[in-house]
Amino acid sequence: FLGGSVTIEKLLAAGPLGNPGKSPRDKLQGITVEAAIDGVSLPYPGLKRPMEDISASVSLRNKVLRVSKIPGRVGRGRLPGLNATVSGLPVAASYELTADAALDVNETLGIVSSAVKSSGAMGKFLSRSEAHGEMRVKAEASGSLKNGLSAAAYSATAEVTGGSFAYRGLPLKL
Repeated sequence: FLGGSVTIEKLLAAGPLGNPGKSPRDKLQGITVEAAIDGVSLPYPGLKRPMEDISASVSLRNKVLRVSKIPGRVGRGRLPGLNATVSGLPVAASYELTADAALDVNETLGIVSSAVKSSGAMGKFLSRSEAHGEMRVKAEASGSLKNGLSAAAYSATAEVTGGSFAYRGLPLKL
């Protein structure tokens, strides 16, 4: 967490929260939280620079966590929209996620390259590659958080504009 602010706009605890006989799920029933995140920067593995200018609206109400309106920047890329909903907290949590991003193709190639071991064939191929252009990504996912992150359903589209790719000086224009 590198700067920015988090403002708690509303915090409400209603009902007998201290009842030791209640399950964790029942204890969340009476809690409402509304918060605003503004101008936050977050480091992320594989990125040379942090994700920047992240702002969001966060709410927890009736055991449903919503994070919405998350614009930000990743290097030269933009994150115009990210929305997430987690329901059934804390026991049987399920999630829905939508994302919209415009990413620099070469920076994305660098992230993928750093995630792949450099000793393998794919790492060798990626280390000799260079790409340019913008990639627009729209994605949706939903699933369960009960036993870790699992996607029951997902879809994504990616469109590259102004793209070019070079491998050891062999150019390919898209």
